[in-house]
Amino acid sequence: LCSTHQHYLARSPGYYIRRAKQCCEELHHFSQLLFDQNRPPEQLYRTCDGVLSLYRKTDKEQFKKACNIAITHKIYSYKFIQKLIKNKAVDQQGDLPFKELPDHDNVRGKEYYS
Repeated sequence: LCSTHQHYLARSPGYYIRRAKQCCEELHHFSQLLFDQNRPPEQLYRTCDGVLSLYRKTDKEQFKKACNIAITHKIYSYKFIQKLIKNKAVDQQGDLPFKELPDHDNVRGKEYYS
C-alpha cells in the first residue's frame, strides 16, 4: 500500500472492538455481534467506521438505546441505527401492542385449499 493508505493495515476486528469498548458497553456488544456474523470482516469495517462516527455525532443515551434495539432485533447495520436515531424511534416507550386481525367474509380459510 502507498504511504497514504498504510493505516488500513492496522485495521482488524480486534481494533474496532477495542475502540467500541472505549465508547460504551452497548457499542462494544454490538461490535462483537457484528463480527460474529458469517461475513468477511473486511466488509464490516466501513459499518464500524460509520457507527463510531454516529456515536460521536449523536446524543449518547439515544445511541445506547438504538444499539440495544439493534441487538434485540439482531439487525447489525449502520443504516438501521441511523434510522432509529433520525426517526426518533428510540424515544418510543415499549413495543406496540399486538392486535388481532378482524374477522371478515373475505377469508377463505384452510378448508379452501384442501
